[in-house]
Amino acid sequence: MCKTAGVLCVLFGFGLVASASIAQAEGLNETLSGKTLTSPKGKTVYVLGADGGLGGVIAKKKVVGTWEIRDGLWCRSLSEPAVHEVDACRVVEVNGDHVTLSGGGQSIIYTMK
Repeated sequence: MCKTAGVLCVLFGFGLVASASIAQAEGLNETLSGKTLTSPKGKTVYVLGADGGLGGVIAKKKVVGTWEIRDGLWCRSLSEPAVHEVDACRVVEVNGDHVTLSGGGQSIIYTMK
């Protein structure tokens, strides 16, 4: 079927992926909003505000910034602390009360409360 109408199949398929991505982003946003993510040793704690605000601590330093789901990725922008990567996006996977953020050569499994 797609051999005779390849362009239509590609366009139609892209529309389905885009719709799924939007639904997935909305679902992730709803799942993570208002939650706290804590790294295994407690050195990193992200408090994810329902309004997109981000607080918490990284290595005993106060975290201030924003977060969002963008293109299916968990993205954050920090205004504090200045010693960490300011803008970063991570692949996000939610499994029950665990959230895995992967990127920058590492994956960290956070506990979500």
